[in-house]
Amino acid sequence: MKIKCVVVDDEKPARDELIFFLSKIDCLEICGEAGSVSQAFDLIKEKEPDLIFLDIEMPGNNGFFLLETIKEFKKFPYIVFATAYESYAVEAFEKEALDYVLKPFSFERINESVNKAKKRLENKINEKIRFEEFEHAVSKIPGFSKIPLESDNRIILVSPDEIFFFESLGKDIKAFLYDDVYLLPGEATMEKLEKRLYWKGFFRTHRSFIVNMDKISEFYPMFAGKYELVVKNRDKTKIPVSRARVKEFKKMTGL
Repeated sequence: MKIKCVVVDDEKPARDELIFFLSKIDCLEICGEAGSVSQAFDLIKEKEPDLIFLDIEMPGNNGFFLLETIKEFKKFPYIVFATAYESYAVEAFEKEALDYVLKPFSFERINESVNKAKKRLENKINEKIRFEEFEHAVSKIPGFSKIPLESDNRIILVSPDEIFFFESLGKDIKAFLYDDVYLLPGEATMEKLEKRLYWKGFFRTHRSFIVNMDKISEFYPMFAGKYELVVKNRDKTKIPVSRARVKEFKKMTGL
């Protein structure tokens, strides 16, 4: 199948670079480009593309405004926001973006976005972006360290500094803040969390717990070589440190 694609960016060099990468992808048909929201509106109405690569910051109305105006169209395309600004990521996915890529572009990242659109089109998937797709997309943004959490069927982004600990409960992983508890969406695992957050001061004290070391108020030895710690959340939760992890835990605390 051929995917009809439109590129919208007020900077011609950025459009040219993006079109160059997109022209290398066999399943794509580039059916137009636009340098403003008004031009893009007319082009999208005429061509009815399947996919739009859309810049956000443009003179006059921005990409989010365009997204709102084309929602009235009978055929609503998949949107990949292509921008130099990481700060718009949350709003982009709240508006049901398929993906979010940062300038400068790379062929690999652009191809990944196209493949995502292709898969959805082939399977006629029209539901809102899944939580795991969101997590995967934001993980591609350099310096983007916030953790996506599920709240009332929406995604919120939380700084790791706000999280006191994670607990694995069956197939679910919960994130505990000072007085709130959220589920981690998608296919999160304790192993992935451990690797991602180790350098941010988190430590896996037990197979079921990962703790923010800055949120510990005290710890003490228990029986059989184990330890227990207390975090500074509202409930003063006690968390075990397994015997196998005590030595490394002490190292982390400077003992």
